[in-house]
Order: sequence, then C-alpha cells, then structure tokens
Amino acid sequence: MKRTLRTVAGYAAGVSLALLCFHSEARAHGCSTASAWEGISSNILEMSCFSGCHGSSGNGGMPVSINTDEGWYAALVDRVPVNTAASGVGKLRVDPKRAWNSYLLDKLTGDLKFGEGNPMPNSSTGYLFQCPGGVEKIKAWILAGAPACGAVDGDPSPDPALVVCDLNQPALDPPVPPADGVQLVGTVFTVDRPARSGKQVTTLPVGAAPTCDNTQQQCFITGIDITASPGTEYVAVSRAGESAPIAVARGPSLSLTLGDIEAGVPIAPNQQVEIAQWIRNDYWVGPAPYTNTSTGSVYVNVHLASSVTNQAQPLRDDGGSQALFVPPQSYGATGGVWQPAALAGHARVGIWADPRALETELLDATGQTLSEGSAVAQGYTDVAGAITYGCIHANGWVPNRVASVGSNGSNAILNGQTGPFDMSSPLKWGCQETANVPPGLPGLAGGGPATFCASSSESAMSTNDCAAVSGTHRCQPANLVYGDGVDDGRCSLVGLSW
Repeated sequence: MKRTLRTVAGYAAGVSLALLCFHSEARAHGCSTASAWEGISSNILEMSCFSGCHGSSGNGGMPVSINTDEGWYAALVDRVPVNTAASGVGKLRVDPKRAWNSYLLDKLTGDLKFGEGNPMPNSSTGYLFQCPGGVEKIKAWILAGAPACGAVDGDPSPDPALVVCDLNQPALDPPVPPADGVQLVGTVFTVDRPARSGKQVTTLPVGAAPTCDNTQQQCFITGIDITASPGTEYVAVSRAGESAPIAVARGPSLSLTLGDIEAGVPIAPNQQVEIAQWIRNDYWVGPAPYTNTSTGSVYVNVHLASSVTNQAQPLRDDGGSQALFVPPQSYGATGGVWQPAALAGHARVGIWADPRALETELLDATGQTLSEGSAVAQGYTDVAGAITYGCIHANGWVPNRVASVGSNGSNAILNGQTGPFDMSSPLKWGCQETANVPPGLPGLAGGGPATFCASSSESAMSTNDCAAVSGTHRCQPANLVYGDGVDDGRCSLVGLSW
C-alpha cells in the first residue's frame, strides 16, 4: 500500500475575523474565472481582519504585511501557527483538504483545546455565531484543497461578491418511490447544541411491492437507493437483527444496484429492514444569534424481486457475525485479505472510511488496484476471488515523547502500539480513565474508544464533559479507535457476496 507521510514541526496561528463586510469590486487575481478564495479574502479577511487585529502591527499573533489575496494566502495556507498548543499537535493554519486539522476553523468556530487561545473575533464566542455561512464558505474552500482560483463544491455563496451569513439546513425533498419496490422513511430526529452529532435507528417492514409481497413470501432486495438530509455523515441499511450492512452510504446518497447481475439479498417473510443514520450538527437556523440545530431524515428506496439467480449476502468476518471493520491504529496502515466462501465466488465491494482516513486501497486476487486514494469511497466494485483491502488512518494520538508532556502525557508504554506516526495527524480528545495514560486503547491493543470530549478542557473536571465518566475527569488527547459516533474512526470493507 502506498503511503504519503507529512512531517510538521509545529502549528497554530491567530486569525481574528471581525464583522462580515461585502466587497463590491470583483478582482481577477490572475484567475480566469471568479473564485471562492476571492470571496473569502476580499469580503472577509481584507475588509475586516487586517484593520481589526492582523495588520502589520502584529496584533493577533499572525501579522499580514500585505493586505491582498496573495498576502493572506501566503500567511494561511500550509503555514504553521505560532500558538504552541496547536502547533504541538500538528495543526496548520489552513491544511488543504483537512478541515479538521485547520486551526483557522477552530478559531472561527470556538472549537479550541486547552491553551489554543480565544475564539475569533477576540472576546467573542466565535465568528460562527455571527456568520455561519461565512465559516461554511471557508470550510468548503479548505475541503476543496484551498485553491487560489476557481469555484468549489459546497460553497453556500459561490458569487465572490457576496457572502451569505445565514445558513439554514437545506430541505430534503422525498425521492420518487420505486416502481418495483417500496420506499422506507426513517424517523425524523433533531440534534441541538451543544451536541456534536446524533444517531437514529429505524426498523421498518418491507411489506408489499408490485414485484414481490414480503408479507407472503421470501423476496430479494435487488437494489437500494439512499437519500438523506444534508449534514448526514453516513447511513447503513441492514436486515433487522444483523450487524453486517447490505449497503453503506458515506454522506447523503448512494445507489446500489444488483439486478443487472441477477443477484439479490434474500429477505424472509415479514423480515424487517433497519436504517441507521448519523448526522453532524453543522447547520444554523433561525434569526440571529442562531440556534445550532440539525435535523436528520432519510428515505430508502428498496427494489424487490420474487426470484433471482444468485443469492447475495453481506460481507462477514470469519465468525460470520459482522461486517469487516478495520480497526484503525492511532496512525498507521491496517488491512487484510478477504476470501469469498466459494473459490468461484463473486462480490460487489467498496471501502468506507471516515474523514480521518488518509488513504484506502482495494486490490483483486492478481494484485491489480481496483480503487485507491479516496477516503470517502461511495461506489462498489465487482470482484472475483480474494480481495486485499487496507486503510491508512490518522486517528489522533501522536506517540509519547514526540510532543510535550502537556500534549501527550508521560506514559511511554503505548509507543510500540501506535505504529508509524505523522506529526500532522489530527488530535482527538477523550475522557481520561487512568492518569498519564491516553484515554481509549489503540486498535492494535483491542481496545474501545474513549468518551468524546466536546468541552476541550485539560483542566481538572468541574463542568466539562467528563463529569459522568469514571476516571480522572480530565479531557486529554486520546487513542480513539473505531466507535459509533461521527467523531470516532473506522475503515470498513462493505458489500455483498454470492
């Protein structure tokens, strides 16, 4: 498996965004078309931040000597911050394609760890509370690789002359029900601040369809279409009572079709289907000062047939009880080999990985690469015979004695369990169970995830998230392995075999 490692010596920077301004003059900056960066630089940074804190006087920890697009870009992109707490865990001011490792976003959202300074603007709770659309614009630009030119996907205000401050969650329009099956509707739920994420599991009967009546006979699921609300991290669809999913969507949509290869997943009479949806609380609704609420909803179109040539089953491990989950180390490569039950077996598979995965890889029996590189694989690949799969994962813990005691603790016992490391890997925080030992156990040690901390406080517990968790009641850098929340890590080989 290929590996791309980046070593970063330090991190963190101050950047204070004051009030949002609108810029009437569109400037080309050498770009042939209007760009997302132009809107961010001209309408937010140059108009508000330079005179507020970040002019050449040096206020705010990140002086910008030239108040231009080029000056701001040079000061932010791939630059190490001056804040030692942030730089000590590998953050960059703007880390292209890695929003979770971009200190600029932490400052704007107020999602700061102990010692990382105050939100921006200074003496505020964060620019996100003033202009969520502006922060979403910056986040979309970072996820797109922080390009100097061009529009980017996910930009809530693609016109560079305008930044929209309100960010209502887009409405979800129901898809057309399938002509050959049924439409299942997940239970609608909401996640309110301060919760970071939420999960809803809905179990529904398949019932009658024009092509097969599941209340009377065995049917075969020949396709699944998932349409979920914006903000959805992933959706898993499985037969009720089974942990191995039929299909997994990384994000709000997926279409999996089996009918074209004459295969289907058997579903017994009156057997139900389970839909699990995870959403991240990223949308701001209502009038100022905005209420951080996200709503989860999902539609699953299930295509049914009365008979098929091949009976497909979800991929399982050797024990036959669950899908193939690759438990990530804190940083390193994990993977394995999967062999269909029959030598002539066939499979339709894909690799699902959370945003902290740096690279995934899928090989066939001959060693030919079927897919690689994408940490958010949404398609399925047809394969025959053995499959080699793998995932390079940065799950948060930098080995002891690399960073300061304040960031990494002092226990060196876990050094041999964390594998190769990259100082630019993201840091995850959890409630500490034992003093001087990172919360949670590395995947190689067979441990489970620590309880996630949202309050971001290393100080002794008084009001933070660890009040009800046994242990030291401190929020510390953690070894969080795969778990059930959108802030936990996992790499999964998902799919069907027959």
